[in-house]
Amino acid sequence: MIAFTGGVIRYININYSSLWGDELFSMYNAHPSNSWYEMLYVQKALQPPLYVSILWVGAKVFALTEFYARLLSVMAGVAGIIVSGYLGKKIKNANLGIAMSILVAFNPVHIMYSLEARFYIFVYLFAALSLLLYWHLIEKKPRSYFFYFLKSCVDAALCYFHHFGIVFVFAQFVFDCFLYFKEKDGLAFRKKLSGYALSALFYLPWLYWGIIDGFAIKSYWLKKIDILDYISFSLGYPLLVNILAAAFIAYFIFRIYKNNNLYLKVLPLICFLTIFIPALYSVLRVPILVNRYSMVMAPVIYLMVLIAFLAIAEKLFSGNYKFKVLFISICMLLISLPGLNLTLVNKTKLVKQPWREIGIWLKQQNDYNTTSIYSHNVWIKNFRYISFYLDSSNKAKDLLKIEVGSDQKMYLVGTSGYWAVPDSILSKVNVEYNVQKVLFNEKYDTTVRGSVYICTKKLP
Repeated sequence: MIAFTGGVIRYININYSSLWGDELFSMYNAHPSNSWYEMLYVQKALQPPLYVSILWVGAKVFALTEFYARLLSVMAGVAGIIVSGYLGKKIKNANLGIAMSILVAFNPVHIMYSLEARFYIFVYLFAALSLLLYWHLIEKKPRSYFFYFLKSCVDAALCYFHHFGIVFVFAQFVFDCFLYFKEKDGLAFRKKLSGYALSALFYLPWLYWGIIDGFAIKSYWLKKIDILDYISFSLGYPLLVNILAAAFIAYFIFRIYKNNNLYLKVLPLICFLTIFIPALYSVLRVPILVNRYSMVMAPVIYLMVLIAFLAIAEKLFSGNYKFKVLFISICMLLISLPGLNLTLVNKTKLVKQPWREIGIWLKQQNDYNTTSIYSHNVWIKNFRYISFYLDSSNKAKDLLKIEVGSDQKMYLVGTSGYWAVPDSILSKVNVEYNVQKVLFNEKYDTTVRGSVYICTKKLP
């Protein structure tokens, strides 16, 4: 029921917002006309290739549309709800499983990335799946190699979805070394080592192409390092709730060390290394600590918060089962409200760039077929961002290669951030053209997210 409800609130908004720049980058990488080599080559060090490969196959089988691209993410989001439930049940009991599935189903960040044609929701899913299998291995120590092999496949897939998956798996390896010195179980340790070696072997084909190319990068678009934002991002709640969640995590860490709960110590270790290693790399070399990359440790953060919360509820209402159930139910309802508000009432955060709305508006203009349209390119086979919403003949021209004065009339298209029309171009255009600005925003959002500059050449 929880997974179904979570799926419904995602599905009803699947086409609510236009694809934004990063999603369009995914779409153009996965364009059916691209060869497999072109599809992989564009990725290189930017991201590992598994997500765009799946999207590329899906585009060939179905269609390269908003709906099909995002349906893939919605399905991964629903799978994440289910896996999170089983993860909570595996670690403690059914109560934690239900609480985990509710938190994930209605978490605003999880919902947002379930509605985005990007790889982040898959990063969450495979991180949760990796942790589920890992817990089974350290708890049950199965004699069969099947689960070790299965975990190797999941770990390799996680790394192929995002580079930070390497840190997540490395943290488990570090904890396995710690367990070996504690438990002296040589057979289990050797089985795990063989699993890590197999994961590395699976990842080896990308290592030469992706990682080595990545180390050659001297600069990145990120300008500053915000560790606090990276840590709190995956919660996605108001500041007060995030502070309360931080208090729960602190209580969780205090509790496991006080009670000497051995296996639960893996959770803060994963969280610590997934923060420390990328932060260290960001300080020493190139900033890479993007807040949304923290989706790889989101299952761990959710677990620590909920384990502490349920332990506190147990202490407060140890003698009254009905009050305990009522208290937990009310808290679960309150923590679900931000996600319900996002998907049913105030959809502001679902909107990033109105490329679709701009495309519709341009097609409605009487001179659409005869007037030049300029927008930003995306560095692959001369596709343009706006062209996805115009037609298949690449109607839009490169904004940065505009020859001012060569057109009697033109439309300059831009949205927020990198995709905005540069002031340097506007200052040149204003000399020779009369410029009228058309603003685009959304029904639930008064923020201007896009603009079209209608440029008509001045009379001599």
